[in-house]
Amino acid sequence: MAASQLTGWLKTKTAQAGQQAVAQAGQVQQQLADKVAGPRRQAGVVAEQIPAVTPEPVERSGAKAAAVARQHRVPLAAAIGAALVAWLEIA
Repeated sequence: MAASQLTGWLKTKTAQAGQQAVAQAGQVQQQLADKVAGPRRQAGVVAEQIPAVTPEPVERSGAKAAAVARQHRVPLAAAIGAALVAWLEIA
C-alpha cells in the first residue's frame, strides 16, 4: 500500500469514526432526555398540586415573610450572622 493510499484510507476511517461518535452521542443524549422527562413531568404535576393543598393562612404568612426578608436583607443577614457567631462562641 502506497503512502498516498494509506493517507486516504486513514482519512476515510477517521471521518467514519467521527460520524459514528456523533451518532452515538446523539443517541445517548436522547436516551438521557427520555429518562429525565418522566420524573420532570411528575415533579411538575406535584408542584401544581402544592398550592391546592396549602391552607390560605400559610400562603399569606409565607408571602409576608418573603416580603419582609426582601425588604430587610442586610439586617436579616447581620442578625443571622450574629446569632451564628454567638452560637459558635457558646458551643
